[in-house]
Amino acid sequence: MVSGKWQIGGTAAAMLTCCWPTGCGSSSQPAAISTASGDAADDLSQRDDAAAVSDGGANADASTGDIDSGLAELMHTPAVPGHVVSSGRHSMSLDGRWRFLGDPDNRGEASGYADLAFDDAAWRSIVVPGSWNLLDEFAEYEGKGWYRQAFDTPAQVNGIARLHFEAAYYDARVWLNGQLLGGHTGGYTPFEFDVTAKLAPPGGHNVVVVSADNSYNVGAWYFWGGLSRSVRLEIDNPVRIERQKVVARPDWVAGTAAISTVVTISNGSSKVQTVKLTGTLEDGDGKTIATLAAGAAATALAAGATADVLLSATLDRGAYELWHIDHPTLYRSRVRVIDDGANAYEMSDAFGIRKIEVKGAQFLVNGEPVRLVGYNRVPDDRVSANSEPTFLVRRDLDRMKAAGANVMRIFHTPQAPELLDYADRIGLLLTCEVPVWGSGANLSPGNLQPEHELDEMVHRDVNHPSIFAWSVANEIASTTQLGRDFVKSHIEYVRAQLDDSRLMTFASNQYGGATAATEALQYTDFIGGNSYGSFA
Repeated sequence: MVSGKWQIGGTAAAMLTCCWPTGCGSSSQPAAISTASGDAADDLSQRDDAAAVSDGGANADASTGDIDSGLAELMHTPAVPGHVVSSGRHSMSLDGRWRFLGDPDNRGEASGYADLAFDDAAWRSIVVPGSWNLLDEFAEYEGKGWYRQAFDTPAQVNGIARLHFEAAYYDARVWLNGQLLGGHTGGYTPFEFDVTAKLAPPGGHNVVVVSADNSYNVGAWYFWGGLSRSVRLEIDNPVRIERQKVVARPDWVAGTAAISTVVTISNGSSKVQTVKLTGTLEDGDGKTIATLAAGAAATALAAGATADVLLSATLDRGAYELWHIDHPTLYRSRVRVIDDGANAYEMSDAFGIRKIEVKGAQFLVNGEPVRLVGYNRVPDDRVSANSEPTFLVRRDLDRMKAAGANVMRIFHTPQAPELLDYADRIGLLLTCEVPVWGSGANLSPGNLQPEHELDEMVHRDVNHPSIFAWSVANEIASTTQLGRDFVKSHIEYVRAQLDDSRLMTFASNQYGGATAATEALQYTDFIGGNSYGSFA
C-alpha cells in the first residue's frame, strides 16, 4: 500500500510493499477494498444472468449466449475489448446452463460420466461461467466436479474447430463425444483443444464433458471450483494469427516512438501456404496513423508450422501521445494475414506508448517520478465467486483510482481480461503474478508448471500498458539456494522467451534478516515486500 526506500546490501532500491490487514492466510477481502460490499446483496437476483453473460473479454466476436437482459449485457461487455478477432473466426458461446454433479468418491470416469450416451438427467443445473462453491451444498466442497453440455455442430465448419476455455479451476480434463481431448492445470488462464475431427457432422449432436478438481488450495484466495470463465466453440481459418506482441519504445531525444509487433502465425492446413501479413496502427477513433512494414512481402509456411513475423513502424514527434496514469492514451495494432486462397484473418490489440523505469529509489513513468499508492484486490465475490461481472470489477477499480491509487501488485494470480482492459483505460499500473505461493511451493527445477503458467499469462496479457512488471512468485523460501535459483531462472526465462520489455520481481516476506547475498530479491528490478502490521 505504501512505497519508500529499502536498504539491502548497502544499495538503495525502490520498494513496493503489500499490506494485508486480514493476513495472507485469510480468504476474505482486504479491508481497504471489499469486492463484496453492501450493495452486492442487491445483485442476488442477477447472479445467474451475470455468470452466463460474462464472456471473458478475450474476443469481441464471442456470442453472449441466450441471455435477453440488455442490462446484464451492458454490465458485462466492455465497449471495445483490448483483444479483438474481427475476421476469419466464427465463435459460438457455450455459456449458460450446464449439467453438474459432484464426485467426492472419484468414481466419475469408471462410472462413464464422460461417455456420449451417459444419462445426466439426474444431475443438477449449474451456470457457466461460475463456481459450484456458490451452491449451498457445495459451499465448502473440495474435490472433483463434473460438467456436461450438449450442442449442435454449426451448419458450416470451414476451418479448424477448437473448444476454448477461458479458465477452469484447477485441474481439468475434457472430453468431446466420449473422446478424451486432454487436460490443463492452472485455474486462471485460457486453454483449447482442436476438435475438428471429433465434431459430429454439421447439424449433428455433440456432448462436451469436463471434470474439474479444486483440491489445490493454497494462499490468500478461495478454492472456487469449476468453469470460472467462458467456454466457446471457435472455428478459425486454417491459417490464423495466434497472437501478437506489441512493444512501443519512445525516444526522448528524437521525440519519436518505435513500434514493433511480433505476429505469430500458424498454418493448420495440409499444404504449404504462402502468406502475406500486413498491419496498421490506429488511434482511439479508429483512424490509421501509420502502416506497419514487414521485412518480406510474403512468408512460406509449411503445413502444421508456426512462424513469428516482425512488423514495425516509427511515429514522428508530435504524431502520438504517451500513455500515463493521468492520461492513458490507447492505440491499436491491427494485423491481417491472407493465405493462398485469399482467406483473411484479422486481429487487433490495444496498446500504449510509455516508458517505466526504476532508478535508485525512484519509480519513473515517462521520466516523471511518481509516488506509489495502491491496494491489493482479491477477485472473490459472495454472489458471483471469481466469475466477477464487469460492472463490479470496474466499480472497485474506480474506487481505487478515486482514492488516489496509481500502482499495485493487484493479486497473486493472472487477472481477468476485463480488469486489465479497464486498468488500461483509466490509468492504473499493475504487477501481474503467477500463483507460486508460500514456503512450501514446489521450486524444483523439474517442476515446469510455473513456466507453463508464465507462458499462458504473458502470451495473453503482454499488450496491456497497465502491466509494468511480471512477478514470478509470492512469499517463497527466497533465502534458500533453491529459492534463489528459482527466482533467478524464472526471471531469466521470461526475459529470454516471453517479454524483455517489462520489469521483473517477486514478493518476499523473508527480507527482514536477509542480505543481498542471501535474498533472491537480488535478481529483481525492484524489491517487492509483503508487510503485515508489525510483521515484516
